[in-house]
Amino acid sequence: MHRVVVTGWGVVSPIGNNAADYWRAIAAGISGLGPPTLAPIEQLSQKVVAEVKDFAPQAHFSNRQLAIMDRVAQFGVVAAREAIARSGLAFPDGLGERTATIIGTASGGRPRRTKTTASSTRKGRGACHRLQSPG
Repeated sequence: MHRVVVTGWGVVSPIGNNAADYWRAIAAGISGLGPPTLAPIEQLSQKVVAEVKDFAPQAHFSNRQLAIMDRVAQFGVVAAREAIARSGLAFPDGLGERTATIIGTASGGRPRRTKTTASSTRKGRGACHRLQSPG
């Protein structure tokens, strides 16, 4: 048997962009469902979605980082940073290399992957960016 210790948690979700707001929304019974705002509704088959709202990536990343990070990857990094901060742990002497973050997502990253793959194909590139997850 292996033991797991949950030391902190972080959240970016349709009902809160941090753990405290998320927990308050859950306790209040708030739903994250609503009409889509990130894409024109007439182009979507779904008329009710669970979008992350009021997320400001510039508050967390440089423009250079944003150029290569999918929106879903941004959520994961922000949530992981919050989990580490909430844990109170420090990572001296390489301990961070032996630390895990568990992330749950449905099909996140697909729009960016599709766009980047199409762009690479149009430009005649046979390989994707080293930080892109292929297909």
